[in-house]
Amino acid sequence: MMRYDTVINDMVNLKSEVKSDIFNGINYSMIFFARLGLTSILVVIFVLGLKCQAMTGLFRLLPAACTPELNSKEREILIEKAEYIVPGGDSNETVKYSIDTTDVKNYLRCEYSFTTGQRAFVIIEIKKFKRANGKFILMYSQYGGVPIEVEQREFIIYNIRNGKLIECREIMIPKDLGLKNLLKHGFSDSLFTEIKNNTNSSFLLNPDKENELEFRISSPLGLNKYKKYMMGNVMLFTWNGQSFVKRIIWD
Repeated sequence: MMRYDTVINDMVNLKSEVKSDIFNGINYSMIFFARLGLTSILVVIFVLGLKCQAMTGLFRLLPAACTPELNSKEREILIEKAEYIVPGGDSNETVKYSIDTTDVKNYLRCEYSFTTGQRAFVIIEIKKFKRANGKFILMYSQYGGVPIEVEQREFIIYNIRNGKLIECREIMIPKDLGLKNLLKHGFSDSLFTEIKNNTNSSFLLNPDKENELEFRISSPLGLNKYKKYMMGNVMLFTWNGQSFVKRIIWD
């Protein structure tokens, strides 16, 4: 015959084992859901990182001064609809932004122009370059004017770090680029002034060539008259993962 105290002890042991199994189950469940939550967080961070690396994402990160008259909400409208009419215009003067969000891997172009017929314009370009260490920089270029007189307004290089744009302090491209860099030695002040008054200059972030950008001098009247005084009309920069290698060509 089984003793009563033995049965009681067995029941206590069984209860303890069941309780232990329950607690273990809870612990394993907590660990599972904690890991699942961590995985979800990492996936979200990864996806957000990809979005920030996408060109529209980088366009959103630009400082406010890079897109005059556009705040963050208006940028979203522009990206969504590919066009944004700046409020406050009338039949005499109304301006708009338009953006090309075509899926170009490392490039985006935005234009500021008039719907009321004025020919003045501003072009904004951004282009991403990959460093040898796997990180990225972003080029921001803004140029504009009227068709017969175009000039570079802004050219800034940013480091892309942790979903933010931080202006780069490294000297990758001289900031004093201009016509003088393309003229042969010994030019006079009067010649420089004449050529400057008859030419346009701007950076072009070529979307067709992944690791190139160019600084170009052009003229609506042509450059043949000035060729003997110039080394070329294009300063071409090729990115090698660490710096831009310069060469001067005629185009």
